[in-house]
Amino acid sequence: MKNVALTWQRNGQEFDYKNFDRTHTIDYEGGIRVLACSTTKYFGDDRLLNPDQALVGALSSCFMLTLLALASLKGYVVDSYQDNASGVLEKNEKGHFWVSNITIRPEVVFAEKSGPDQKALVSLFEKAHQGCFIANSIKTELSIAPIII
Repeated sequence: MKNVALTWQRNGQEFDYKNFDRTHTIDYEGGIRVLACSTTKYFGDDRLLNPDQALVGALSSCFMLTLLALASLKGYVVDSYQDNASGVLEKNEKGHFWVSNITIRPEVVFAEKSGPDQKALVSLFEKAHQGCFIANSIKTELSIAPIII
């Protein structure tokens, strides 16, 4: 696993709940830097990556990479993959916010005559879910709503 470095600084600005700057950088090994923040609902900036979006994106990416690997091992040729994932942020029974559900909507296009039949496709999605280490690492419910082409 690669390391992640997060950096935030006050930079002399006010530090009260509604006014402190929530913008920070996340540096990933390999040179990728992401500017992140909370959402405007929490006095941040919706134009920047926020933690719940990052979680949904990580799960979507992990599921796709797992599915592509499984498809290739079965001899299926995938031409394209698209997902329109979403997450639900709400309060739990203790009143704490959590991402209670993530829905991924994989749209997989297989090369002509190489794709799985309906039963094999359902199995492929189930195995991708079981094999996705992000899905295995969280208590959030994962819903899979594939778009079959």
